[in-house]
Amino acid sequence: MALASALRFGPVLLGVACLSSLAACGTSAASNKKPDIKLNSDARMKYEITATVSDPSLAFEPVKGFADYVVDTPNCVPLTRFTGATIAPEYRAPVELTRVGPNTYRGELTFDLLKDEDYYGQGMCHWTLVAVSTDFHRHKTNFSPALFKGDLLATGRMQRYFSRKSYAVDDMERIDTGVPDASNFKNPSQELFTITLQAKKLF
Repeated sequence: MALASALRFGPVLLGVACLSSLAACGTSAASNKKPDIKLNSDARMKYEITATVSDPSLAFEPVKGFADYVVDTPNCVPLTRFTGATIAPEYRAPVELTRVGPNTYRGELTFDLLKDEDYYGQGMCHWTLVAVSTDFHRHKTNFSPALFKGDLLATGRMQRYFSRKSYAVDDMERIDTGVPDASNFKNPSQELFTITLQAKKLF
């Protein structure tokens, strides 16, 4: 799922203590190898994603969706040269969102989109979804909530609150990820709008 042209969730860095020289930490050419990422031809876990803005009078253009994936088995990735760390491969896939109502958009994502494979000769690399995110663009501001894997599997729902003042500001490029609750606002109904992401199993 920017988050913003690069992956919002950043590389997974796992520090490794080296007991000898930096060279001993691993200088294999394999550590710089870019894996040939393949799609999973047997993918079965699909979700319908619905994104809804609470106030249909607010205008956004364009509206985009993304699904972010990462390899969650770091032992399958060799150490990078001299740093003593592993950088897990990541992948971002677009989620095409179609407008189905006033500020309501719908698309599909594939949970098991990518093929698990032994990319580096160190064992099977397992891909997992990190999050699905939506980008609601308003001039220079990108309103970008994300539904993370844990919430997707547990409740299938996420709601974020956004300030109407933020919507009105247009003096610099920025990303607004919103806040999870409205307790710090005196008049939430007047000061805020929400973006809700809802996931529904299709398998």
